[in-house]
Amino acid sequence: MASGWFTSLPSKGNIRKIVRYLTLVFLTGLIGSARLQTGGTPGALHPIPDEYRVVCDTLLIQEGDVILRRGWALASDLIARFFGHSSGMSHCGIVVHHQSRWQVIHTISGLISDQDGIRITPLTDFIREAAGHQITVKRLRADFDSLAVRSHSFRYLQMEIPFDHAFDLENNSRLYCTELIREVFIAAGLPDFFHYDSFAGKPILDFSTFFDQTLFLTVIQTEQKGSLPN
Repeated sequence: MASGWFTSLPSKGNIRKIVRYLTLVFLTGLIGSARLQTGGTPGALHPIPDEYRVVCDTLLIQEGDVILRRGWALASDLIARFFGHSSGMSHCGIVVHHQSRWQVIHTISGLISDQDGIRITPLTDFIREAAGHQITVKRLRADFDSLAVRSHSFRYLQMEIPFDHAFDLENNSRLYCTELIREVFIAAGLPDFFHYDSFAGKPILDFSTFFDQTLFLTVIQTEQKGSLPN
C-alpha cells in the first residue's frame, strides 16, 4: 500500500506548479488580511544613499517609463518568489512629470497602505519605499505615444479605482499594479504584449513582461550592495 502511494506522487514539475499555485492562494489571502510584514516598516520613509540619488534627477528618465521596486511586506516577498523572472521586484508604476517633478502613478492595497487604490507619489518617496533601495526603470522598445500614456495614467488616477484584491483581469473596476499599467498602455493604443501565467483557469499578469528584452530596455537599475541603510 505504501509503495502504491509513493508511485502516485506528482512529478517535480507538477510539484513546483502546485507550490506556486498555493503561494498564489496564500498571497491573495495575505493581501486580504495584510497582517504579516517583514524587512522594514511599511509607510516609513528610508534615506536614499548618495549612489542612488541620481535616479531622482537623471535626464535618462522619460514619461511613460515603468519603474519597479521591491516592497517591504511579506506579500512583496511572495510576489517576488512567485514570479521567478522578475529580478526580485514586486511592485510597479508609471513615471510621469507633474508639478515640476518626477512622480509615479501606481496602485496599492489600502490594507498595507494609508490609501487604497491608485495614487500619485513623488519619485523620491517611491524609491524610499523600496526594500534595500532596489529599483529598476524600464522603457518600451517599441514607439509609443508618451503623451497618451500620461493622459490615460491621469485619467485612471482621477477615476479613483480601488485595488484589485481578487487579481481578476475580467473586471477592470478594480486594478492591481501590473493590471493598471496594462490598462494604460492598451488605452494609449499599444497591443496587449503582456506575459500571462495561469492557475486553475485564472489568468495572472507576469512581472517577467518587464524583463523581456525584446519588449523593454533597462534605463536604470540599482542592486542591493551589502547592508544598505534601512
